[in-house]
Amino acid sequence: MRSDPSRRNQKKYCRFHGDVGHHTKDCADLKDEIERVILEGRLQELKAERRPRNDGHGGGDSRRSQKDYAHEARGVYHERFWSVSAVKILRFSSADVAFNEDDASGVHFPHNDALVVEAMIGNHTVCRILVDNGSSVDLLYSDYLEKMGIPKEQLEKTSRPLYGFTGDSVIPQGTIRLPITAGEKPRQATTVANFVVIKGGSQYNTVTRRPTLQALRAITSIYHQKVKFPTPNGVGEMKSN
Repeated sequence: MRSDPSRRNQKKYCRFHGDVGHHTKDCADLKDEIERVILEGRLQELKAERRPRNDGHGGGDSRRSQKDYAHEARGVYHERFWSVSAVKILRFSSADVAFNEDDASGVHFPHNDALVVEAMIGNHTVCRILVDNGSSVDLLYSDYLEKMGIPKEQLEKTSRPLYGFTGDSVIPQGTIRLPITAGEKPRQATTVANFVVIKGGSQYNTVTRRPTLQALRAITSIYHQKVKFPTPNGVGEMKSN
């Protein structure tokens, strides 16, 4: 969003932009994006089912019936847009993703450091993102959710507990889908991550794990302290900070 954040309606939240100002259902940019994806034929599996009509239009072939159906179909796409894997609409270059010793420049050896990067999540630059390819859940801590200005009312309810290595469990506060953009222009890649929000804070703001890494087709190297991934303009990267 390009408008002044201080002049936006703070009670309206857009999941597409990851920011306040208007409701998702009223987002013109989202509608344009859905139109583009539909025209490219990339949402065929989400075709709306035409319901029988009893409006005297003889099988529903009238101009009004067609307009109503188009409106209904757009509604279905709008509601289910966030369920579509963003991988389906990403385009990648054919460049090979590889590491060499030049990628280790600036890394202090010996080390066993964690891989910690920064990326754009929603409309915010988020630092201290722990990259962990050993789990299947992307985490976001509630303290940082509050710093991002996202109200907890936007969370989707969940009752599925999370279990740690010791067997301890915690009930999440909910889940939220937010776009995450990795890399620097022009070599960036974006996907939509489903974050599980848990109470409290941590030395890390979020933990990015297998679902997002797989969606980005990212390859990690602890040795080189770097993440690499394909983009339409070549191989992008994030260095550990």
